[in-house]
Amino acid sequence: MNKLERQYLGNDISLQKAASLLFPEISYSSLMKCFRNKDVKINNKASLTKAIVHNNDIITIFVPDEQLREIDIIYQDENIVIVNKQQGLQSVGDGSLETLLKERLKKEIYPVHRLDTNTAGLIIFALNEKAQEKLEKYIKEKSIQKDYLVKVFGKPQKDHEILSDYLVKDAEKGRVFISHNKVPNSLSCITEYTLVSSDDNTSILRVTLHTGRTHQIRAHLAYYNMYVVGDEKYGNYTLNKQIGCFKQCLVSYYLKFNIPQNDALLGYLSGVEIFNLDNDLL
Repeated sequence: MNKLERQYLGNDISLQKAASLLFPEISYSSLMKCFRNKDVKINNKASLTKAIVHNNDIITIFVPDEQLREIDIIYQDENIVIVNKQQGLQSVGDGSLETLLKERLKKEIYPVHRLDTNTAGLIIFALNEKAQEKLEKYIKEKSIQKDYLVKVFGKPQKDHEILSDYLVKDAEKGRVFISHNKVPNSLSCITEYTLVSSDDNTSILRVTLHTGRTHQIRAHLAYYNMYVVGDEKYGNYTLNKQIGCFKQCLVSYYLKFNIPQNDALLGYLSGVEIFNLDNDLL
């Protein structure tokens, strides 16, 4: 059993929210179990989720070892670190993988791209500002290939296809919309997929992004009736309910650094491939 104790600094919020922010290494389900067991305290007093936390309050949680999130570092050198992000964990910000990684490495971390909260898998962080600048440039230029594995309902009509459409982001609704024709405020959206395997009900696709838009994979595949299994935003609720799956089946699976060998800082990464073999879709 671990005793974790941290001080909250900020405006009044609920204990559940404060605990989520202060203890990102505890998953949501594990945190709720701690509340049920009365193992969450404010100033040494056991409290419920809706209890109010004030500035300078001390929050204590008792949690078993097996319920703590682990930081799965796949690769690290003096410039970059690649982590296998767990599903349900934000990439950056308060209570995020970024926060956990800073605590683990005891050094500053520089984000270069993000994964959606409910997307698991490979994510890159820079370990210095020069590397961050270079990596952001190479990602923008598509010199770092990012492939995903995704489980969808049904089987696509073609085993391989490059889908090219347009995407519009609606910030107020927190979602995006796909259109085959260019419309105001739309951006090009190009998604390539290859069929890996299929059974009677679902298929596994390997997806390569040629553009990096918000929610691109889930929204673009759904536009073609290839709903991501477990996706609650763009997926098919009826189909998810039929198989009892509400865990988004989408994993960042593969990275390849197609960067110049003559880059003085990162040239040693040219041609390097990183695979995420520890996932439920293989």
